[in-house]
Amino acid sequence: MTPFHFEDFREERVIKRGRNYVAIGDWLGRKVVVKQFRKATWANHLIYSFFRKTKAERSYENARLLLSNGFDTPEPLAWSVRKSCGFYLDSVYVCSFISGDTLKEAMEKADAKRRAELIALYGKAMADMAQRGILLRDSNLGNFILQSDENGNERLALVDINRLLKGKAVTPLALLHAFGRSGFEGEEMEWLVAYYSLREGRSMSGVMSRYLCDCRRSSLIRRMKHSLKGCKMLQI
Repeated sequence: MTPFHFEDFREERVIKRGRNYVAIGDWLGRKVVVKQFRKATWANHLIYSFFRKTKAERSYENARLLLSNGFDTPEPLAWSVRKSCGFYLDSVYVCSFISGDTLKEAMEKADAKRRAELIALYGKAMADMAQRGILLRDSNLGNFILQSDENGNERLALVDINRLLKGKAVTPLALLHAFGRSGFEGEEMEWLVAYYSLREGRSMSGVMSRYLCDCRRSSLIRRMKHSLKGCKMLQI
């Protein structure tokens, strides 16, 4: 792996600047995407310094894992970490650039028939990964890039992959929660669950009941936290 240094990177377009920095540009003659994980809490500075792999290192390793299992993601090229006096400052992940609409963008432009096709494509990608013991935690539609091969067959490439659960069996309930983070709602969520149910040849009614119960509990907890925060503000 070639070490990454910012002085070797020629920025062409900034995608995001703030908590994280994401930019497209040229690095050693290749068109790449650079993601710098910047802001972290003091606790995370300590954790990344001594106890846990950085987001950049996890992104690199997860990309290699996905590719080795036959899933699409931009080629991982490098990762690096900056420290001061042994303590974590920030980390950088570099991968090849791929073009294409995100699934979110494709859904916004699609008619009903096309949306159903894209939902099935998303469901297939998530279910295929689950069969290999891989669960994408950041499963929102902006983290999937629509790709086509020379025969016109469509597939999805994954980006923003530092949060993967791997090495354990993925339960239908865990997969439903991942579906819930996708951004699909209402009828489209029902289509997604129906696709998975048909594919797996099993009823999802019991699992769906547990999922909805979890959602109600989470919603209640969020409302309670919001109310408590409001009470504290009034006291101040």
